[in-house]
Amino acid sequence: PRSSSTMMQLTTQQIAGVECLVREGDPEVGTIVVFHGFGSNAGDMASLADSIDSRARWVFPQGIVPLWFRNARAWWKIDRSGPRDLAGPMSEATANAIEQLLVFFKELDATRLVLAGFSQGAMISAHLALCLPEPPAGLLLFSGTALDVHKLEDLAPSRPGLRFFQSHGTNDRILPLPGARRLFDTLQTAGLDGDFFEFPGAHDIPPDALRAAAAFIDRLLA
Repeated sequence: PRSSSTMMQLTTQQIAGVECLVREGDPEVGTIVVFHGFGSNAGDMASLADSIDSRARWVFPQGIVPLWFRNARAWWKIDRSGPRDLAGPMSEATANAIEQLLVFFKELDATRLVLAGFSQGAMISAHLALCLPEPPAGLLLFSGTALDVHKLEDLAPSRPGLRFFQSHGTNDRILPLPGARRLFDTLQTAGLDGDFFEFPGAHDIPPDALRAAAAFIDRLLA
């Protein structure tokens, strides 16, 4: 559920042509950029601001691809009838989305940057964290999976010590747990510093995962 206090504080801003909901906070604490999942929208993620850290500035970009149902967005279109194992080479549409968002980050005025995402948003967050000119302060990955493992393996060694938090449900049938474990192991093996929170649930961010993420952010931005 959305937090009414967060929703009242949100403003709409355009950053490098990407529409964003922004919850202002103390930029010295940090800026947390959250990418929503396929078929969702920026507003659906806004309650994270109060659930995880009410001090920081929060930016919720709107997916760059409009979908066929009301207010639904994505970062790239997917074949919903296709396999859920996305570990092979990414599509041209996915690569183009990453390139467009790298331009977005050039225009985003942010210090102590944290990237976050749910599902498809977690996949793109992981790649962006490895592609940005400067490493972010941290990374939050909710119900994501290993996207283009070879590219992850190539990029991740450039981010030794990057701290990240990852959560995933044991009964996730949309993006099953083994893919999430593969993502975590790939990043950890490359030298990133991760925490994996496994919960008995599906494709979701339950309260226990939110509390664990909040504790991670408290340590990261202390």
